[in-house]
Amino acid sequence: MRKSLMLFVIPILICLSSFSDAKGEDSENISLKVATIDWCPAICVDSSKPGFIREIVQEVFNDTEVTITFHFMPWVRAVREVERGLFDALLSPVKSEAPTLLYPEFELGQQATCFYVDKDDPWKYQDKNPSFQNRRVIIVKGNSLLHLDQYISEHPEIFIYLTFSNFIERAINMLNFDRVNTFVYTKTETEFQLKNMGMSEDFKNAGCVSTVNLYMAFANTNTKRSNSLIELFDRKMAVIRKTNRIESILAKYGLHDWR
Repeated sequence: MRKSLMLFVIPILICLSSFSDAKGEDSENISLKVATIDWCPAICVDSSKPGFIREIVQEVFNDTEVTITFHFMPWVRAVREVERGLFDALLSPVKSEAPTLLYPEFELGQQATCFYVDKDDPWKYQDKNPSFQNRRVIIVKGNSLLHLDQYISEHPEIFIYLTFSNFIERAINMLNFDRVNTFVYTKTETEFQLKNMGMSEDFKNAGCVSTVNLYMAFANTNTKRSNSLIELFDRKMAVIRKTNRIESILAKYGLHDWR
């Protein structure tokens, strides 16, 4: 047992020493600055209930020399500043949203992106044959809807962009004033917020675009440092995945393991 622990610890210490070489940091205090957004229940500002993705990341780097700080900002800015190397990592993109960043093997969750309409609206989104006739749709600026991205860019008369900040509240307000009749957002976050607002019965899911993995993405401006962090991340996630820790974290938010 002791031998197996030593085999696990030694590679991690080697990884951590490479961080110091790359950045000139004290190996006892490796700073990891993470750019992110307020996106409950996945990532929340409230440190008492920080969101399941944020909790998983904290679990990954627990008992290491890595000190994490989370910096909340608009999504487009978060992506751009990690790409420029002003922050070390980004939470929590799908790969198509930030393709130039570096990604670990293990994902932090899954994202289903769905269309929502008034409860009495008969419209349904059909992924194999989508029709947006008589639709005005709100989407998040900077979000990728994968195979719909080109269609969206070619039909600005249909799609309206809003930033992440208070997206659900603003989208509902626009629906109530008949400025639009549809919004598209991530399923977990939409249903979490509608429940908190007491409006779960007022809107319905009209169909989903896709389900894709969410990641912690690392800056590519210092590949040696980022690759060392990625190696550590994957080593720790491999260990955590053998326990029920992720399921326990998700249970706090009324969710289940996506795997």
